[in-house]
Amino acid sequence: MRTGRFFDALKGKNRDRVYQKRVDDLEAIPGSPIVYWLPDALLDAFRNGTPLGEIASPRQGLATADNDRFLRLWWEVGQANSYLHAKDKQDAIDSGKKWFPHNKGGSFRKWYGNQDYVVNWENDGEEIINFVDEAGEQRSRPQNTEFYFKPCISWSDVSSGTIAFRAYPEGYVFDAAGPSIFPDREEQLTLISFLNSGVASELLTAFSSGLHFSVGHVSKVPIPKESIPNTKIIDELISLFKSDLMETETANSFSANLSHIHQDLSRTFEIDFQRAIENTNYARLLELQNNNHWANVVGIERPEESLSLNQVSLLQNPYFAFAPEKGQTRSEEEYRWLFFQRAAQELISYIIGLWFGRYSLDKPGLILADQGASLQDYLAQVPEPTLIPDDDGIIPFTDGYFADDALLRVQEAIKAIYGEENLEENLAFLVQCLNVKSSGKKSEFTAPTLPTNYREGLFKYLDKEFLKTHEAMYSNRPIYWMFQSPKGYFKALIYQHRYTAATAGQVLAKYAVPYRNALTTEVKDLQAQLDSAARSQQAALRKRLKWVETALADVTAYIDDSLYPLSIRKVSIDLDDGVRVNYNKVAYGISGNREQLKKSALRPQKGFSDWYKKRKKAGTQFWQE
Repeated sequence: MRTGRFFDALKGKNRDRVYQKRVDDLEAIPGSPIVYWLPDALLDAFRNGTPLGEIASPRQGLATADNDRFLRLWWEVGQANSYLHAKDKQDAIDSGKKWFPHNKGGSFRKWYGNQDYVVNWENDGEEIINFVDEAGEQRSRPQNTEFYFKPCISWSDVSSGTIAFRAYPEGYVFDAAGPSIFPDREEQLTLISFLNSGVASELLTAFSSGLHFSVGHVSKVPIPKESIPNTKIIDELISLFKSDLMETETANSFSANLSHIHQDLSRTFEIDFQRAIENTNYARLLELQNNNHWANVVGIERPEESLSLNQVSLLQNPYFAFAPEKGQTRSEEEYRWLFFQRAAQELISYIIGLWFGRYSLDKPGLILADQGASLQDYLAQVPEPTLIPDDDGIIPFTDGYFADDALLRVQEAIKAIYGEENLEENLAFLVQCLNVKSSGKKSEFTAPTLPTNYREGLFKYLDKEFLKTHEAMYSNRPIYWMFQSPKGYFKALIYQHRYTAATAGQVLAKYAVPYRNALTTEVKDLQAQLDSAARSQQAALRKRLKWVETALADVTAYIDDSLYPLSIRKVSIDLDDGVRVNYNKVAYGISGNREQLKKSALRPQKGFSDWYKKRKKAGTQFWQE
């Protein structure tokens, strides 16, 4: 087919497929690539502009040679040993801290964000710098260290499509996967304005296929001379994207925004949705104005429809967050309900964090986020809390068997946040949102209905979906871990940062054994009732008895085979080792389901580093194999 098109073009057919360029036109581009599709105006931009590398040279950053050992997601480690705002290298050294923000590139995100990682740069990177192979040769490449901790513009060197540039504040060590530019403040706004424009994206196609954007590629981009954009627009975009990031629980700057809380949960979610739409439209307008400015500078047309809503990379933008697969569409109603579903999931996650003491209704930011943190540590920071966190840092998931059960905790928190007047309606709406099912290739979207039994629906989500949602939200480095029996009849959630060597023993003594005893008693009671029950009651009693006997066998096996053996070993963890190491130290004691452990995203994978393997050997017999 392509051969036929080629000969058709030679015969003068399909003229729209024919491009004509003079060789000397292409010589204006560094390396003279055959980019026949570039319009003349962009070729002129190469002739008349100044290569970025002559203004502010892009630089490669740190290559650790062992990311398993030296990098963490920021929520894995203790905050007391982290320093987020180092002004320079000396400030970082003087802090005595181990973990510092690390710019590692990441997914498509313009203007501000992708700040999930931290790096071990203790004592000016001593451990990384001295990381050598068996022959004594340095394995790591700590490049351009004089630029560490300085404000910069950065991008991801590997991309699935359009390149995106982000402003980073001071305090970051930049990675080889997140190459960076270090202009002064005045140049920074102009450069990020241009680099995030549609014009720059098209110019970059001269050097890259769209999958890899190296320092060499970006340094060749021509910057138009003597053209100053409206920097207020750029400041506003950066501010919008920064505020957007702060609304995400996994951002190190997260602070729950409760200022607009309405007693009606559905009204609160609707306000949030409308605010997200307004911010998305506003960000799109600003990006279009920026695109049009640079298009006018180089002399090309830039129609408004060239920027769709799903290209505005705000996390709260439903058209971006829930963009359908190619060839599919979503209705406005579906976008709204998907937004509500995520809001409901995030609300429950926040509530669980309240009960663990990670957050407080009375103080912004993180409260308990260090190793072995306790209720006393919480009360030292929040002396008179609206909600007093769980005293032992253990939340059972047993459908109300315990006074501190997750189901009851969620209901109590909803009451504290939104008031008692609309409690029933709010809980029903919460479950309605959790029940959203998105459309697919073979199914149309149908809005969820109000549940007839919200209590049952809420427990179902907590029991079946909460942990999966949490693991996905935290990039498979979960901070909440579930003790659970093989068949799941017993479950108890813990918070990694409140874990101590005594935690397994507390789960055993305060929850698993009492639950087993309660089931044992219920079996005896049901058997006694069956002896004297009327024929009409016997079927229901037998059904319940079968469930309780199955649960009792499951919980008993879990105690004997997993939980008790773990409890007597009093296994300690070290937050600096990260979630993968720490969870696997206790995995066989936490989970009685061996098949589930084999499928876990946290199990050791092929290709894990030598350091990780050594930590594995230092673990217990419960390590996953």
